[in-house]
Amino acid sequence: VDFFSENPDTGEYQSFLNSKIEGKSCQISFNYKFLLDGLLSLNFLKDKKSEAILELNGSDKPGILKLKDNENYIYLVMPIKSN
Repeated sequence: VDFFSENPDTGEYQSFLNSKIEGKSCQISFNYKFLLDGLLSLNFLKDKKSEAILELNGSDKPGILKLKDNENYIYLVMPIKSN
């Protein structure tokens, strides 16, 4: 998965994350702070063996973030409308 961020004041950033993708391709924008808060609340970044799942159902619908081995917790993140 390619991650791209852009800010008129600070510039651009692009990164790549190894992932397994299922389903149709989709381009969506999130506020990185909310997405990072979701990952931190799952303790994903502390436990290197964990697998996070980000479920998307279109570029204008919320994303659901959860851990692969824990179905008791989900984190809903709203997209940013982009042109």
